Amino acid sequence: MRARYVADGVAINGLISQQTHLPPVINQYSLRVTSVAVTTSITDCRDAKDNKFLELAINGQASCIITGNRDLLVLRPCKDISVFHPIDFLNWAKTLSR
Repeated sequence: MRARYVADGVAINGLISQQTHLPPVINQYSLRVTSVAVTTSITDCRDAKDNKFLELAINGQASCIITGNRDLLVLRPCKDISVFHPIDFLNWAKTLSR
């Protein structure tokens, strides 16, 4: 079974069978991990290798993507999902706490 996991903002892509245990890095985040079934394919990114992150965000109903990847940053917003550079996200988050 192909599964993708989001762990506290970190996307981890791997092959997981139903009988195996989660990789150790995911076990560290076991209370914050959500399995996302990717049912919608996305081909919007100019670097095809990055489409998996868009698929994960869209299928997982993420509110934003935080990345330094220029190929993802040029898409902002993408399918109603905000795309932030980490510095921009921190600056935006500071405005919420005022």
